[in-house]
Amino acid sequence: MANFYKKHLLAQKTLVAVFIQGLNVLVALVSSVLLARLLGAEGLGAYAFCMGIAQVLVIPASLGLHQLFVREISADVAAQNWGRIRGLLWRGNQSVCICSMMLSFGLVMAGRQFDAGSVDRSGFFWVATLLPFLALSRINSSALRGFGNLLFSQLSEMTLRPLLFLALIVASFFFGGPLLPSTAVAFQAISGIVVCILTVVFLLKRISPAVTLAKPVYEEKIWFKGSFLFITLSGLSTLNSMLPVLMLGALGLKSDAGFFQVAYRGSELIAFGLIAVSYIVAPELSKLYSQKKSSKLAELIESSGKYPNIYAVIVGTIFILSAEKIILLIYGPDFIPAVLPFRVLCVAQILNSLFGYSGLILNMIGSEVLTLKCLLAGFMLNVVLSAILIPGFGSTGAAIASACGLVLWKGITVIILFKKFNIRCGPLLWCR
Repeated sequence: MANFYKKHLLAQKTLVAVFIQGLNVLVALVSSVLLARLLGAEGLGAYAFCMGIAQVLVIPASLGLHQLFVREISADVAAQNWGRIRGLLWRGNQSVCICSMMLSFGLVMAGRQFDAGSVDRSGFFWVATLLPFLALSRINSSALRGFGNLLFSQLSEMTLRPLLFLALIVASFFFGGPLLPSTAVAFQAISGIVVCILTVVFLLKRISPAVTLAKPVYEEKIWFKGSFLFITLSGLSTLNSMLPVLMLGALGLKSDAGFFQVAYRGSELIAFGLIAVSYIVAPELSKLYSQKKSSKLAELIESSGKYPNIYAVIVGTIFILSAEKIILLIYGPDFIPAVLPFRVLCVAQILNSLFGYSGLILNMIGSEVLTLKCLLAGFMLNVVLSAILIPGFGSTGAAIASACGLVLWKGITVIILFKKFNIRCGPLLWCR
């Protein structure tokens, strides 16, 4: 009976996660369409370049603590190490505040020297404003996940900020003047500030009295050793996805950056099921592995990956076959050059979903170094192919490089999980 209740509860959480992720994808898609229509390919490329910088810098700004918070807090809750949780929350937020503000100051100084002909300098100012709030929101949302408060964690991180951003775009369309790339970045900053405040307030209200009354225990050496691995992992993962946009923007190929952004946003729809489920299973993976429940761990991996795979294959196939019609209908004829990059990235996202959340599993069982090596291999391939293909093929070359890097590192993690830990994931689940 207890086992049935746990499965039923996990199924409910999964359905909620899929709904929230679906809403997030829908809002992101509508925002992407509006930005493409209002900014054009070149303006969208400039906006994507600024937000790419934000997505890369938030990794060192958050010190890799967002993944560490999920793993450590979920394990400490199971072990009732309340003092350790309090120490981690305090020291983590304190460190992120200092680090993110230093990075923001450096970004403002760099923005003053940046060529205003490529990107409006005010865009750098708004990225610098967003950065501390984005980092704090990220780690505190992860703390909520570690405590088991998955609903608000997902809502704040995946729904509230995109919804507020969309509302600001719509308001600007009806009541403001022409939308500029720097204005769109400013809307992201405003949304990030509001959501950060809401996340911190909710976390403070949801923390158990056992945590607030406990004497804080600080284990900085252990935490920051683990966070260093996570910061490298997150940095490489983010760079793998953002490198093409950054290279296209740096080379002045703003229209190609816009085409790639449209293609990348569209292909993300294929992996949304996998991402949604990963938010639910991440704390469970850490808990089951720490409790040495290998059979339940294998059962969780198999059961949670089935439906995201089916969804990815069906939706991905439809996207590949109907790519030109989709781009033309949603974005208009100006974005027809995004069709081929879209098809390439759709193939990559299908394979990504079929490989499962193998990298997440390695992280949650404490094997971040192995994930790092896999990511590094994918990143190096991405860099080499980007340098070769982007100058001659623009957004299509960027898509090929990004796809190859993603598929390589995910494929290696699947093999390592089976060879080293006897954990089947992705295609190996079908080879029993």
